Amino acid sequence: LISVAQGSGIRFAFSHELIRQAVISSLSPTRRQSLHFEIATATERIYSAALETNPRGGLRNHVADLAHHYGLGGDPHKAVKYCLRSIRQLTEIGSFAEAIAQFASGLELTHQIPDENRRADVELDLRIAVSGSLGDIKGLASMEIEQSTERAMVLCQRPEVHWERAWWT
Repeated sequence: LISVAQGSGIRFAFSHELIRQAVISSLSPTRRQSLHFEIATATERIYSAALETNPRGGLRNHVADLAHHYGLGGDPHKAVKYCLRSIRQLTEIGSFAEAIAQFASGLELTHQIPDENRRADVELDLRIAVSGSLGDIKGLASMEIEQSTERAMVLCQRPEVHWERAWWT
């Protein structure tokens, strides 16, 4: 285990993956969740501030990490928000497989959202955002596209879902 002082914090580098896993496994689930949440909020704060000085950098480069840490940190709303941003970014640069992986993570996170209407709304957003990547990887006539489109249509029929907003974002 190597500890490196960085500013006001300490960063740890591990000489082997097994050592890192041993340290992680010694933390309680509550402590791990708390650490993930702290990492997410610190990352968000630091890179939001950096956005002012570097418009091409900042938060935009860390949305997948934020989705991961907020998801494990117990904030599914923010995690899904960052998954959605990540899907859109990955689709823009042609990383379709990674966009589909983010979609799967985001979809899993929606199950943690207690409000059924909000859950349906964000699921629709995710399905619309990934549709291009899914079509490019699987093909427009694939079973995956058909199932996702059918599910999106079911979600659009819910009176509480704002489907008009979802299709134009």
